[in-house]
Amino acid sequence: MARFRLLYQIPPFVSLTYCNSDDFPLINRGEIVLPIMAIVEGGVRFSFHSLFIDFLQTVNATPSQMSVNAFRIIMGVIAINRLLDVNLTMREILAVYQYKCPGEKSNTLCHLTARKVNEKLVNGFPSSNKGYEKDYLRVKGEWFSGSSVCRSSYGYPG
Repeated sequence: MARFRLLYQIPPFVSLTYCNSDDFPLINRGEIVLPIMAIVEGGVRFSFHSLFIDFLQTVNATPSQMSVNAFRIIMGVIAINRLLDVNLTMREILAVYQYKCPGEKSNTLCHLTARKVNEKLVNGFPSSNKGYEKDYLRVKGEWFSGSSVCRSSYGYPG
């Protein structure tokens, strides 16, 4: 875990514990469960960026509900804002993408789909993320930015 923390610049005030989706832990208020691939492939960093928190609050989601490509899109928009000195917001993201969650009986995670096939803010994703849905991190500490947090479970804002 020390090498992972160093490689992905995890600050000391964020505590991480590995868990597998076959044995999900009960989480306490203020904790979240985050797919490892959100960090490794999705570009998520701590403390969570305010646009990422805004996204989670807007769609009323927990990070554990999202597909890797949804993380890639949100973090990609954050990179566009920084690199091009623009201010794309949730309004622009949801104008281009639709947030979809499958039914309870589906094994598919929630994802963003382009409203128009040829109009995307971020592209170049792999066609599949299969095999990456079992490894998670239990996150506690100051993983959020400012005073804004996202849901950690149904009915409990972080």
